[in-house]
Amino acid sequence: VKEIWKNDIDLAIAVETSMDHLRWRQFKDVARNQTCLQHTCSIVFAGRVMVERLGKLLPPGFDKDLLCTALLAHDLGEGVLKRDVLYPDKTDEKDRDEYVGFCDFYGSKLGEVFPFFERAFLLQFCLKNPECFPEKSREIMAELARAKSLEAVCFVAIEHLDYFYYAIEQFREKGQIVALAALVAGDSIEILDACAREIPGLKQEIWTDEIRDSLIKLREALK
Repeated sequence: VKEIWKNDIDLAIAVETSMDHLRWRQFKDVARNQTCLQHTCSIVFAGRVMVERLGKLLPPGFDKDLLCTALLAHDLGEGVLKRDVLYPDKTDEKDRDEYVGFCDFYGSKLGEVFPFFERAFLLQFCLKNPECFPEKSREIMAELARAKSLEAVCFVAIEHLDYFYYAIEQFREKGQIVALAALVAGDSIEILDACAREIPGLKQEIWTDEIRDSLIKLREALK
């Protein structure tokens, strides 16, 4: 049995051990430390909740499976490189390095199912399709941008909502304002505004005027 399942067991161990590094390490005295693995669990759950709350407002054929697999896989490259890059510090080159790390580490481990996970991993970058990525990956991203643009926009929305969820937790539990202030001072509000214009029901169900106005007021107070 151990030989038959050896690759699958090694893969499970690799995912768990590569994703055990801490996120938000720049911020001191946080209410709760969060590993990359915990973040992945929370963002997959948040994404699934969002999709189910929007329910029938999403168009027929919306690819829930692709979106949730993208959320599951999106930080596997960070895990391989053992780093956490905060959103304001992300660059196309850092994203490319994480993609290459993901391919190098998981390509052989996933074998014939790797293309499925590779496509899901690239959903997060497809709307931008950075020129510094390898040509093959850019072809995949171009196809995703044509066929799965709404799923890609949903990924962006969920990613930024999850940033806010953790930062607001720090503010609520310990009065820790630094992480939340970094998000509010950046462009996360505007990104979610743009997402709400494209995702049916997001403005009514999740990114409501009340929540948005509260964060705008926080931004003004921090100036």
